[in-house]
Amino acid sequence: MVKNDIKDTTNVYKNQSYWGEVFHRLRKNKMAMVSLYILIAIITLCIIIPIISPYSIETTDMQNREQAPNAEHLLGTDKIGRDLFVRLFYAGRISLGLALAVVFLECVIGVVLGSLSGFYGGIIDAIIMRLA
Repeated sequence: MVKNDIKDTTNVYKNQSYWGEVFHRLRKNKMAMVSLYILIAIITLCIIIPIISPYSIETTDMQNREQAPNAEHLLGTDKIGRDLFVRLFYAGRISLGLALAVVFLECVIGVVLGSLSGFYGGIIDAIIMRLA
């Protein structure tokens, strides 16, 4: 019997799929998880705050204009008395919609260009590769 001096220090994982490995690495990265939770919270707030808030983005209240942040208006009010907290998350809702539209459009363009490049190949592929 030969004594093995090398200790087995490698971790043995189950045979995982590519996405299983990606999610495993993501879960191990603490900063990535904190960022993911913050992003989910912001997206959730952008969706529900304008719905559940008692203030509208259009309602003005001249008696409560230019207020500092307080319990009633978390970020204060602007020059014509509109709640800045609701307006901020309503603007975030518009930005999220615009971002999703741009991503969808980019995917459509990418699929079309990739399909053309794959189907025709050769000079068409080279031109698309140089332009894109």
